[in-house]
Amino acid sequence: MSKNFLLGFGERLTERMDPPKTAPDKVLPYSFEESVKRLGSQIDQTLESVRSLPDLACPQNQTVVSFVLHPEFTAKSYYPESLFRSWDLEQVGSRMTKIKPEKWTKKRETTEVVTTEIFVSGEKTKLEALPSLLSKTLSNSIEGAELSKIEMIKPLSVSEKLMPILTKNDRLMFEAVLHASADESYLVDGFKKYLDSLNDGSTISDLIYSKGLCFLSIEAQKAKAHDIAEFSFLRVLREMPKLRGFEPALRSTGVNFAVSLPDLKPVDPNLKVAIFDGGFPDSSPLSKWIDKKEIGKLDKPMVEGQNHGHWVSSAFLFGPLQDGVQPPQPYAYADLYRVFDTNDNGDANLIKVLKRIRDILTSTNYNFVNLSCGPDLPVEDTEVHAWTSVLDEIFANGSILATLAAGNKGHLDRASGNARIQPPSDCVNGLCVGAADSQGDAWQRASYSCVGPGRLPGYIKPDLLGFGGSTKEFFWVVDNNNPGYSVPVQGTSFAAPFVLRTAAGIRSIFGSNLSPLAIKTLLIHSSEKDNHDLLEVGWGKLGSDIDLITSCVDSCIKVVYQGKLNPGEWLRVPVPLPNAQIKGKVLVKATMCYATPTDPQDSANYTQSGLEIVFRPHEDKKKDSHQEYPDSKSFFSSSRLYENLSGDEKRFDSHRWESTMSSSRSMLGKSLKNPEFNVHYIARDGGNKAKDAQEIPYALVVEVSAPKEINLYNQVFSRFRTVLEILKPTIEIQVHI
Repeated sequence: MSKNFLLGFGERLTERMDPPKTAPDKVLPYSFEESVKRLGSQIDQTLESVRSLPDLACPQNQTVVSFVLHPEFTAKSYYPESLFRSWDLEQVGSRMTKIKPEKWTKKRETTEVVTTEIFVSGEKTKLEALPSLLSKTLSNSIEGAELSKIEMIKPLSVSEKLMPILTKNDRLMFEAVLHASADESYLVDGFKKYLDSLNDGSTISDLIYSKGLCFLSIEAQKAKAHDIAEFSFLRVLREMPKLRGFEPALRSTGVNFAVSLPDLKPVDPNLKVAIFDGGFPDSSPLSKWIDKKEIGKLDKPMVEGQNHGHWVSSAFLFGPLQDGVQPPQPYAYADLYRVFDTNDNGDANLIKVLKRIRDILTSTNYNFVNLSCGPDLPVEDTEVHAWTSVLDEIFANGSILATLAAGNKGHLDRASGNARIQPPSDCVNGLCVGAADSQGDAWQRASYSCVGPGRLPGYIKPDLLGFGGSTKEFFWVVDNNNPGYSVPVQGTSFAAPFVLRTAAGIRSIFGSNLSPLAIKTLLIHSSEKDNHDLLEVGWGKLGSDIDLITSCVDSCIKVVYQGKLNPGEWLRVPVPLPNAQIKGKVLVKATMCYATPTDPQDSANYTQSGLEIVFRPHEDKKKDSHQEYPDSKSFFSSSRLYENLSGDEKRFDSHRWESTMSSSRSMLGKSLKNPEFNVHYIARDGGNKAKDAQEIPYALVVEVSAPKEINLYNQVFSRFRTVLEILKPTIEIQVHI
């Protein structure tokens, strides 16, 4: 069997289509009279709490309260826009919460279930008018219907804002998160005045904005944390997380082998990669490929940070070294930016570090980036960390493929959440990389590698695993302290740049016909999950053989689609097959990735873009001769995506907002005739319908395998040769596994 390269430009097959008919509206859980009675009582209790707040805790006489939606009405089509507008309230954020509603539209037994909590702001005087406005609401109005979709109106308690404080010191560095945009300076000024009123010498040392949130570093007395959390626009107050440790787990083996580096330029000298890490030594054998960068006026580097940066660079340039085998030719040069100094150890001001990274990414054009560093804390379901929100915003146009190390706390307690992935690896627009313990077939998740889930959306995390080393099979890198020799390491810090090496290799060999987003899609599509848990390995473990990613045998096709989707658009995406019926069984596998703007203040509705994808395998199969489109079959199923969630935890439309989807379906060849995917781009803004949504980039890889159709590739290319193109390497290179 010969090697056949990817078929590209699948987007030339696509065309716009009319949308299918929509389903009727839902039955409401509460009558209008029930809603007025129950919400009226809740409003009275909320107003009592608002009146008790200090004046300085409410800048310009404004405060924030909470509206909790009934769990059956979290989709954007049920957003209570008219009610908020008529009551003169403005949404400033949202998050997921769990409740047990008083009633359901259908009888069921359940405990607490996931729903959306919306934060709204308003002047105190206007909140005082809510009882009167409620009494004047008409039962047959839009606002009257929206009342029945609200389960609860309540104040925000200090206990909901203040995270547990574990440090015993009397004075601490805190991370405060405000509902405040960059153009709302009066809220930050108001917070400063409120802190001054507490008379504990609290100081704000740094801040950074991301959409509707402001993240601040503040130093304050631990005893004043409760008082600080009373500020009305405060969303979260937590201890400032520490920086992840730079030293990986090592074991002296006594068999460090000699390394003879190649005297070669990279495969693509014009391709530049950015690595953000703890530094790079002044003298290194890697200096011919790594350009050491310093940001601003940093203090002295940490020795362990320089070691770490050197090892990460080695992993990107060569992958894991092998005894007696000369390292392969690097694919690209890399700029290594030192973003930490000796002052950033311990209780680091990680906001300052994040700003250094942001400034480089927004001022310099890089298509490939690696971060093997970040805050040392697990992700939370209800809150988006500053590192995640700022970087997701930068990656939202799809032009950067960023590999983000998942973290090395996977051995900790899973039930408490301490083993979960660490920011910023939960970025929906990044590639979260965990570590496998072996390069062989009998691989497992390395015990230290952090596990999922991510948040909803972004549930499947890590995205994939790369080899990261283990005590049974180390990841060998170039030793900067012992020139000419290797050193054994292990960690997701090295799995991430190893995966980025493969991505850069695809780009350097195949050129710009494959975008960073398309390469990300190919990596996920090519990962092998075997029988492992999605929440441990994501979509699977990635090998480093570029041939296996970018080619297929004669009985298989891989087609790459790249393009942009317009808001509200339905796109017909045909799957190219031969004219004749395919023999035997067929496996159809598809992976879709898209880049999306995000709303960090609305963690319950974090991604602004979603896709509804319908699979129609046979153009002649219709249950009803009058129906407009062929019958559909399940493909990107939410039940498979959220297989680890139970019952009511599977939110009805959450899967539509996942920026990565991958699945496969085994079928008989006779059940396929001009199959197609129908893709619908849905846009939202804070859980509501978006008014000014933008187009988004997407990449889709469709693979069809038919073992009994030994000439499938040639048949398909022959039929579509005027449309599709074979994506051949632009250079010749020996590919190292």
